[in-house]
Amino acid sequence: MLTSLTIGMSSAFGQGTVRITISGVPTVLQTPYLAELQRDYQIGRFPVQLVYSHASRQPGTFRFQLTLTLDGQEIVSETSPDVTIRPGVYTYRTFKDAPEIIFPDLATLINKLPADLQTRINQTGTLPEGRYELTLEATSTDEEQFIVSP
Repeated sequence: MLTSLTIGMSSAFGQGTVRITISGVPTVLQTPYLAELQRDYQIGRFPVQLVYSHASRQPGTFRFQLTLTLDGQEIVSETSPDVTIRPGVYTYRTFKDAPEIIFPDLATLINKLPADLQTRINQTGTLPEGRYELTLEATSTDEEQFIVSP
């Protein structure tokens, strides 16, 4: 089972930027068992670093989109409610760290997967073999002030 990781999004407005980095996810997962991967997330093995800077030091309000693809096909995507963040560096062991980024729980995400994947996961507790890509993107809620760079 292969996995890859897309490192966040870099966005700029005026003299501000947002950068997201997900660390600790190996190229090849050591286990296909979802329970073990969930445990690894809960104990902070896949930390997320968010760096937000703005020349005026004003807080920004963002939505975060978490997307998972399997072999290049999107299988689930969720967008968080608005989160207001002051400029600074934030390291998330889990998204419950402050400022909290709210996404549905694992059971809810599994229920949003295609039916064949839901069945496989519910019957075996494992992720099907393939290339997984996890992407976390930040989008400003004030689109007029934000310029997104590729």
